[in-house]
This record gives sequence, C-alpha cells and structure tokens, in this order.
Amino acid sequence: MKKSIIGIIGLALLLVMVGTSAKGNTKPTIAVIDTGIDATHSLVSGRIAYEVCVLDFKSCPNGQNFMEGAGAATLDPLKASKNGFYHGTQIASVITQNNPNVNLVVIRIVPMTATGFRASTSLTAVQRALEWVDKNHQAYNIVAVNMSQSYSSKVGCTKHIPIESAINSLASKNIPSFFPTGNGYNYSKIDFPACVTSSVSVGATDPSYGGQMSPALYSNNSLDTDFFALGTMFAASPNNKTANSVGTSNSSALLAAKWVAVKDLNPSLSMSQVYDRIKSQTRYLEHKRSGKMFIVDLVN
Repeated sequence: MKKSIIGIIGLALLLVMVGTSAKGNTKPTIAVIDTGIDATHSLVSGRIAYEVCVLDFKSCPNGQNFMEGAGAATLDPLKASKNGFYHGTQIASVITQNNPNVNLVVIRIVPMTATGFRASTSLTAVQRALEWVDKNHQAYNIVAVNMSQSYSSKVGCTKHIPIESAINSLASKNIPSFFPTGNGYNYSKIDFPACVTSSVSVGATDPSYGGQMSPALYSNNSLDTDFFALGTMFAASPNNKTANSVGTSNSSALLAAKWVAVKDLNPSLSMSQVYDRIKSQTRYLEHKRSGKMFIVDLVN
C-alpha cells in the first residue's frame, strides 16, 4: 500500500493497548515466513498455532521439500543459534513482545545444509509460502503476514508475477503482507517484495540518530516506503537468550504486531482503513537527499 507521504510510527502507536479479541477466545494469528524457529524459547513457546516447511531442497524434517504440522519449522536450538538461523526466532519474539494477543503460524523457507549453513532460498519458495497462507488463512485465523526477508536488485523492483498475485490476493481478503525495506543504505530504492504496490513496506528508525526517532542511516528508503518503525530492540536468541537486534527486519515485524492490535480493537475496519488509522498516528517527515546524505526535517 504505497502512499506519497512517509510516516514514522509514533510513541502513541507503539504504546497502543491491546484489548480482548472480538473473536472471543480465538486469537488473531500472524504468519511468520522466515528461517524457522527455536520453539522452546520462552518468548514464543505456547504461541505457535501451526508450522509449515516450504523449501527448495528436500531438507524439511520429513526429508521432503514440504511439510506441515508439529515440528515442520522447528530448529534445534544449537543449530538455530548459528549462521543466521536465529533470525526466525528473533522476528517471532518481536511480534509476541509487541502484541501479547497474537498466535503465530511459522513458515520456514530457508534450507540448512548438512553442515549447518544457510542454503539459497528462491522466490518460488516465497511464492509457495504466501499461497499456503492464502489457502489456509481461515483455518488458522491468519490476519497478517510478516516476512522479514528481502531480495535486492540493481535496477527497479524485481518482477515476480506469482508473488505479486499472492500478495494481491491476500490484500483482497484484508490480510496485509509486511516486508522490510532492507538495510542497504539505499535512499532511492527498497528491496523486494517491499516494493510491491499492495505490500506494506517498513523502514527502520534509530532512536540515537539526531537524538530522536528518525530514519536509521542503514535503512533503505524510497517514495514506495509506507512507514518507518523502531529498528533497534532486544529480541529472542536461541537457547532462551536475548540479544540486542538492529534492522528493518525488526521494524516490519513490529508494525505487523501493532497493525493486528489496531485491527483487533476495530474489527470492522478494512485493510485500507487500518492503514489510514495507523497513518493518523504517525509523525510525518519531509526529507531531502544530497548525494549520499539523508537529511530529515520534522514537520509539525
């Protein structure tokens, strides 16, 4: 959902109170598409409603490239702590810490080699994960998708019609898909799929920059960026640890959590109406670019 004005998520939104779900005892669910998860971590344990594994290689726990059900996205805590596989646990905890009223469907799209390293993830795997959510959203009460993984290209927005179609289909059902803009210090282009028109793209703020919540220097940004949200926070690390975490991945997950909180308090709102409600609680910025400099002037 691309708008011409960039909003920064203000403290009023970050402190929004989460009320009782209009669905009674059924919690809203966010689909987390990422590396998999250490399901034993105290910040996510008991919050996982379902697990799915969608890989390019036959390395799901069942020895195939697709699996769903208990354990499908679960990683051994020791292996999850290495080579970037902590990321899924980190992102899941950002969501649960910022919205205690959600459950998670965890979808693993990142394969692990026999030696514990990360293997490549194709856009086809992303497509299949989004399509799974579209097909199964009612069964698990999925009301939003967050994928804090991104793909950069040298020119323009990557074109992948099946992914765009999946994001569009979810949006038509009032299910937003959140993606980070990327951490490439690029002030004219954001990563894919954040650049897809019907997605919700989220850049990062840095509380130390300029002594206030302003766009982080590392955060990609373009006119296609929808919102900025806090990118620096403590998050889960496998083996029941926590660690300071920085990046637009956190920002995307945080906004997904807060979006669902707003929606849960106002269940009759459409996706575009929730977007506008959140936008009304942002601080707006005008920004100027001078070479590699990114200068932000607050507008009252």
